[in-house]
Amino acid sequence: MLSSLKQLYMTVCISLAALLCPLPAKADDYNAAFRFLSLAIRDVLPTVAEAKEFHAATDKDAKLDYFTGQWLQSNEHKARVKRHFNDMFGISPWVFIADANLDLMLYDPASPGSAPSDLNTAGVYHLANTVKATCGTPVSATAWWSDSNIMICPSAVSAAISFSNGSIRCTDPFAANGILHANCGCGPDQIICYPKHLKKNIVSGVALEFAERGYYAYTQGLGWLDLLGGNKFYGNRWLYHHYLWQEKIGYNLELPSQAELTFLKSLPTTGQTYLPLPATTIERSGVVTSPAFLRRFNNFRSRVRAITEQLLCKDIDGSLNVDNYDQFINPSLSAFDRAHGEQQSCATCHYSLDNFGSTILGWTPEGYFEKWAPPSQLGHVFGEDGTGPRFLMASYIERGTDFNLCMAKKTWQEFSGADWNVLSATEKQDFLTSAAAGPKEAIEAVLSSDALKNLRLFKSSTVTSTNTVTYNFNADINPILENSCGGSECHSQGNSRGTSSAYIDGESAFKAAPGIRISNGSMPPANSGKYLSEEEKNKLLIFLGQ
Repeated sequence: MLSSLKQLYMTVCISLAALLCPLPAKADDYNAAFRFLSLAIRDVLPTVAEAKEFHAATDKDAKLDYFTGQWLQSNEHKARVKRHFNDMFGISPWVFIADANLDLMLYDPASPGSAPSDLNTAGVYHLANTVKATCGTPVSATAWWSDSNIMICPSAVSAAISFSNGSIRCTDPFAANGILHANCGCGPDQIICYPKHLKKNIVSGVALEFAERGYYAYTQGLGWLDLLGGNKFYGNRWLYHHYLWQEKIGYNLELPSQAELTFLKSLPTTGQTYLPLPATTIERSGVVTSPAFLRRFNNFRSRVRAITEQLLCKDIDGSLNVDNYDQFINPSLSAFDRAHGEQQSCATCHYSLDNFGSTILGWTPEGYFEKWAPPSQLGHVFGEDGTGPRFLMASYIERGTDFNLCMAKKTWQEFSGADWNVLSATEKQDFLTSAAAGPKEAIEAVLSSDALKNLRLFKSSTVTSTNTVTYNFNADINPILENSCGGSECHSQGNSRGTSSAYIDGESAFKAAPGIRISNGSMPPANSGKYLSEEEKNKLLIFLGQ
């Protein structure tokens, strides 16, 4: 009797094809959804305790929603979100930084080895006659740092220091213009060297800058411009010390301004803070001027291509030149760049590529802004003229066609592993609306959606229909299979998996197909380049139930 009732239910739901009542998910489907959601949200499988609790629940749908809420608050989810932002631009979780670029001394008090004779026991270089007269009793580098004093090199430059190699170094204790120079010691008016074991703080700060910024924007509900652009710094004293070294001291031989030194001292040594950059700081804007991004993409053209691919989901081309602008606006573009970009076969792309990219001229592959001959940063982006990286990033977010759609697509594909086209028109619009509000809304909309949960549950399509007709295999179904399921390695007659998987021209073989693979969007797979429309998906599911 029960079996007959179940068969009747299936017949009403599928054969009559109202598709208003969902197919009941089986226990195995719920287990798959339980594991899938855990991996999507936090990159780890459920624990044994979680699995027991889930299996004991009578309302599996309610329990899935409960665990989704719990997992969204977990530390593992925090790491998952950070990885999502790192993956946006393919930034390495570890960035190599040479000691010389950080003004770090080679001696580490934790493992002395052969220390120079002019090194005191606290690990701070000092010279008996010169430095003590200025510094008094030397203090340890750790104490100097934690007492919020300046840890910068230098804040007073003597004309006697040689600039022949382009910078002042504290890393070579025996160089005439290094640590043995009278102006190299401790104190706010002299070059500061600190132990090498502190280097990891700066290295990790540079490598994780965008991931940390992304997670902060996510938790605080900030907008896309707060994440990707703007004039706000997110980090700590270690990271900003590197900013100052890169942009002023190490290469341009400029002194930090008083505002920059005050800002440096105001930053925490642990944790991060989100503050406006000092007005005297060279214009920085979110990800596009972060050292890790500048090193990952080492010239203005590759940087603009990366931004376009990640923020608009397309390569840069002539279509981005929305007003058909037909000249290079920036006078600082090199003769080489112009000679290439002005060729008839190249100009279509380069009138957008080079005009966009000229807003970030001057940033080197080493991650600093070179000011020996300051270039123009004038650009023409999406129909407007402006200068600098903040103008560029705001242009992509505010005027870049398909920015919100791209953010919706990337968020869905990253956390679901499924193609955008498995979604219904209603689901796509819901995700698009959420993405327009910011990164937090975009991610939470996907992770708490029925669409994500139903990827692993055998439920009917979200598209409703009142069509009660039956379908013919040759006339209605086989053309769909040929278009979306064929191919030499798929469900053609030559399928190496055997005749039972060769659905094209094989009605009986297709009748044995697992409907869940069609319903949950895993067939056709995302990497096949094929997809089923909602109408086609409905036809196939209805036919399987006939």
